[in-house]
Amino acid sequence: MYTKNNTLNLAYFNYFEIPIEFTFFILLFRRAFKLTRIYWLPIVCLIVYITSWLMDVFFFGKWEFIFNSFSCTIGNLLLLILILSYFIQLVTSNAILTFRNNMLFWVSLGLLLYYLGAFPYYGLRNTIAYNYREINITYTYIMYVLNCLMYLMFTISFIWGKPNIESSSS
Repeated sequence: MYTKNNTLNLAYFNYFEIPIEFTFFILLFRRAFKLTRIYWLPIVCLIVYITSWLMDVFFFGKWEFIFNSFSCTIGNLLLLILILSYFIQLVTSNAILTFRNNMLFWVSLGLLLYYLGAFPYYGLRNTIAYNYREINITYTYIMYVLNCLMYLMFTISFIWGKPNIESSSS
């Protein structure tokens, strides 16, 4: 079913790309929460994610899974918690008046769209890939659409958004 190229590609995603992606986004929210009461939340999320990834590598890696579903699901859940915390913080502040120009709003919206749709797929990816090939193919196309929506929101962020001058100077 999987060739050597696919195995190398999956190893790249499981051990390099996905951990760096989750770490980057968690640290992005750390910067956004720097001056708030929940400044500690991204650090806790990062520690939990790294622990889950290490469990995936050293404990669950003994089984023949094609994807690190455990750490990806934990990272997905933690990122959704950070995104919702950001939106709650945004709605309860005066920054809601200028959300259109807020780059992190658009990035968070794109992440929310993608990771809400990705949550069941990444959580069940090994089961779906092994047992339900048709569903796997269909959901892969759905993931492509969600990915395009996420990057569309990132693009809107760069077009309409203004960088936060206060936090970028430090």
